[in-house]
Amino acid sequence: MINFFKDLIPSRFKQDPSGLYNRLRGFLGVAKRRYYILENEINKNPDISRLFPEGKMRKHYVHEIMRQTREFPALFVNQIRYYRIYEYFLKNYPDLFDEETKLIDVGDTSGILFQAMQKDGLSVNINPDVVEAIRKSGIKAEVGDAEKLRYPDKSFDYAFCFQCLEHLKNPLRALDELARITKRRVFISIPYVNRTNICSVDQTASIKKMPVEKGGYGRELVNDSDCHVFEFSTSDMKNLLSFTRLNYIDNFPINYTTPLGRNRNNEGSFFNFFILEPKE
Repeated sequence: MINFFKDLIPSRFKQDPSGLYNRLRGFLGVAKRRYYILENEINKNPDISRLFPEGKMRKHYVHEIMRQTREFPALFVNQIRYYRIYEYFLKNYPDLFDEETKLIDVGDTSGILFQAMQKDGLSVNINPDVVEAIRKSGIKAEVGDAEKLRYPDKSFDYAFCFQCLEHLKNPLRALDELARITKRRVFISIPYVNRTNICSVDQTASIKKMPVEKGGYGRELVNDSDCHVFEFSTSDMKNLLSFTRLNYIDNFPINYTTPLGRNRNNEGSFFNFFILEPKE
C-alpha cells in the first residue's frame, strides 16, 4: 500500500532540490523508522558487517561519499543489498564461488563483492580513477565501456551488472554485449520503480551537487556517466529485454529484512534484481 501511494508522487517532486519531499518524509517519521529497521537488521546478523564492513563500504563510490544520516542511511542500505546478493548466490549458484568459474562485474565501483566471495574476478568501469581504486583493493580491474566490451564471445561463465544500466545512453547495446561475452547467466540490478523514468541530466547533476544533509552527495564535479538516464519499470525492462540476446528468467526486489527471492513484493527496496540467460 505504501508503495502504491509513493508511485502517485511525481519523480520531479521526489527529486526537488528544495527538499520539500524529504522534509515531508521527516515529518511523517518514515526515514527514522527505516533507519532503525536497517540498523537492527545489521546488528542481528554479524555476517553483514563482516563481509561488507563499514570502512570498505564507505569507499564504494570512490568519488562520492557514502551518505549515512537518519534521512539517507545509504551505508546500511548498501551493506544489506550486497549481503542479500551474496547470500542468494551462495545458496542458488554455489558454482560462482568455484576457483575455475570466470566472473566479470561490469560497472563495478569497488570490487567489494568479489572480496566477500574470496573470488578472482574481473571488474570493469569506464572511469580510470575508479579502476585504479579497485586495483588497490587487490581485485583485477580494467577500464571498459559497457556498450562496447573488448572481450571475446563467451569469455565468462557469469556476468554481474549492478546499478549500472541506468547510467547508460544505450542500454540495449550493453545488454547485448553482456549476452555476447557470457556463457551461463547475467545478473543485473536496476533502480526499483513502478513507472519508467527518463531522467534529466541537469536535475540529476543538481542533486549530486547538493549537500548531504539536504539529500545530495556533496559533489563538486559531476560527469554525464554519473547521472541516471533511464530507470525502467519491471514490465518495461522485460519489453527491453525482448529486443536483446538475453532471455528473461526471473526478477524480484532486493528487500532488506528477507532473503533475496523469498518475497516478490517490494518492502521498500530501491533495487530490482534480474536473472537473465544468453540466447543460443
